[in-house]
Amino acid sequence: MHWNEIVGQNAIKKMLQDSVTEGRISHAQLFVGKEGYGGLPLVLAYVKEILARENPSAGPKVENLNHIDLHFSFPSYTEGGKALSKNFLQEWRNMILENPYSSDDDWIMRLDSEKKQMIISVHEVEEIIDKFKLKSFEGGYKVLVMTKIEKMNDQAANKFLKFLEEPPEKTIILLLAESIDFVLPTILSRCQLVNIPKLPPGDLENTLTEQFNISADNARALA
Repeated sequence: MHWNEIVGQNAIKKMLQDSVTEGRISHAQLFVGKEGYGGLPLVLAYVKEILARENPSAGPKVENLNHIDLHFSFPSYTEGGKALSKNFLQEWRNMILENPYSSDDDWIMRLDSEKKQMIISVHEVEEIIDKFKLKSFEGGYKVLVMTKIEKMNDQAANKFLKFLEEPPEKTIILLLAESIDFVLPTILSRCQLVNIPKLPPGDLENTLTEQFNISADNARALA
């Protein structure tokens, strides 16, 4: 994801870019914003900036969501007795590569899982902890991107808290949520909070006219 592909959010883009340039990258950050505001696109561009500063060849790998030191976690349903992101990783990657602004409904439809409970389970958290016990393959940061953390059940949240409190060296944890209302307060207290505001209509208009060749009048009406 390139910074210029993100709709609006220029203040947050600059803040994130400056944090990399100035070496002020917090090890645990929580991005809070509604679907469509650009949380995941911002995080992906941020990860690319971080890893490409260490190794320029990392950029294309992050863009393709297959960098070996970049790990993703997201809600999934139970299969074989466990709910694990890795069982659905290729489907998730394909969806995000097609549209980084994909929604919860897009994911549920893609998995045909309307009647299944989508969670982040304790088994998922255990897998994450095991992965991050290993050293970085490229010698720099290891990054976790976890979406919809409000879908984490209590058992998973309590175990994840320990990971947040004592992360391995050179670990960056980037969490996303639509609201902090259902996030465990102890997790919230250990993260740097990044609030993502609603997009102004003008930013949407510009994107519709510039990227989708929609007339100014139609873009204004849609925005």
